[in-house]
Amino acid sequence: MVHSTAVLVLNVSEDTRIMASGDKEGTIKIWNPKTGKCIRSFENVHSANSGGVSALDISKNNTQMLSTGLDGRIKVLGLKSGTVLKELGCHDTFIRKVSFLTKDSAVSVSQDAVSKLWKTSEGLDKEFKVLIEKEKEDVNLVCIEQHPEIPDQAIVSASKTFLSLVSLSTGKLLNQYSCKEGRDEVLVQATFSRPDGRFIYATSTAHTLYVFDMVSTSLLQCVKVVTD
Repeated sequence: MVHSTAVLVLNVSEDTRIMASGDKEGTIKIWNPKTGKCIRSFENVHSANSGGVSALDISKNNTQMLSTGLDGRIKVLGLKSGTVLKELGCHDTFIRKVSFLTKDSAVSVSQDAVSKLWKTSEGLDKEFKVLIEKEKEDVNLVCIEQHPEIPDQAIVSASKTFLSLVSLSTGKLLNQYSCKEGRDEVLVQATFSRPDGRFIYATSTAHTLYVFDMVSTSLLQCVKVVTD
């Protein structure tokens, strides 16, 4: 059972026992990665007219999944029942990240740096702006990566000369990681080392790979990536 249209997003469970995929028509499929078999399918969860599925996150116990569409809507799916359990709400702009914080709570962050905390059985808990600099300003987030061991923390990029470590539950700025001074480039993508999240890897518009120490914020390595 393959998708009938382009797959836009993938998510693997923490124990790697199941994998979810979402496509342009708003259909989500659950897979057994070892056998390659589709074990459940959710048809048209998000409207194809809005562009389909934009983000997924499987709960730690593999019983529920969060899904978002390009229309900004967030839904809770039951992996055992195969049904939509609840529609939590929506954002005004494209959602960059949706994730469980605990078994009963979740967070979503949109492109305009608006973060919303949800109670998965009730709905919106609170809303705030994610602060990536000391002074508040309008930003366009291009990357949000959650820490593998500290669910409340995430590294975010807004196509600037630095990355920001933020608290997902408060929006507060915790740390910043900057590329070399005087270089005409911005950091666009970032991720944590696995499984401990001790290091942050980032790539820039100048095809450079940066490695930062998460705790000290020190730049450990800077490597030019050969693209030819």
